[in-house]
Amino acid sequence: MKRWSLKKREAVTAWIFLTPSLILFATFVIYPMIVSFYYSLCQYSGYSPPEFIGLDNFRHIFQDRVFLIAIGNSFLYLLVTPALIILSILMAMMVNNALKGINFFRTAYYLPVVTPVVVVAIIWRQMMNEDYGLINQVLQNIGLIQNNIPFLTGGRTSLFWIMSVTVWRGLGYFMVIFLAGLKGIPFHLRESARIDGVSKFQEFRYITIPMLMPSITLAIVLSSISALRVFEEVFMMVGERGGVNYSLTTAVLRIYEVGFVMMNPRLGEASAMAVVLFSAILIFSIFNLRFLSKWGYHGEV
Repeated sequence: MKRWSLKKREAVTAWIFLTPSLILFATFVIYPMIVSFYYSLCQYSGYSPPEFIGLDNFRHIFQDRVFLIAIGNSFLYLLVTPALIILSILMAMMVNNALKGINFFRTAYYLPVVTPVVVVAIIWRQMMNEDYGLINQVLQNIGLIQNNIPFLTGGRTSLFWIMSVTVWRGLGYFMVIFLAGLKGIPFHLRESARIDGVSKFQEFRYITIPMLMPSITLAIVLSSISALRVFEEVFMMVGERGGVNYSLTTAVLRIYEVGFVMMNPRLGEASAMAVVLFSAILIFSIFNLRFLSKWGYHGEV
């Protein structure tokens, strides 16, 4: 009886500590999601009561050329994922050494992560400016280019330069994830491999990568979700219109424009776009987890 009462007290204590977080989560995540699903089925401008119209909003958004371009750009943005995974694994292996001053480099590599994204985007926007940007000035001074490079005004190719900023900013975050994974690899595995005469590449391929698969899976899912819902970098670097002729518009940027920027806001259509994006992210994440679980490490040594 005492054991049961102790468990009951522990459960009550746990719920007491969880309740504030659950209330905030329900208020700012669950409730807005439910309302967004409802608005996606309504004609709603924010000024008058929502009017139920069924699936008309979904038919409209799939006839919206800009939204289709935006969805394509969002999926194109997924190219940041392999770049982040490969580079952050290399960085984690580089700082996973007991060298003098290594903590300084770990801190320096992580610094962009804790820097506000707005600050990062403004700095890189100035550096990439076609007329007076630092990058063009340096490249001209050392004789690598004669004409300025239109980093942010070169049409859809400019999206790749914005991706590079996202990669630069996210490297430190995923480096920490992979560094924790490297620290968790049993030492006896590496020692046995070295005794058997395994090369560094073979050790990396047959020990490091399989043991890092849980971390790789987490990194792929997180970076893919972030890529599909990218907003701040594009908004701060090229504006709400997403560059020339919407060539750099992403899905979230289009949702923001339709719902909040237009003179006649269409919150119903914006909500429908959000539902489509949410569904795409959910399906893509499930696919990633199912696919990567086949290659994951399950504890066998």
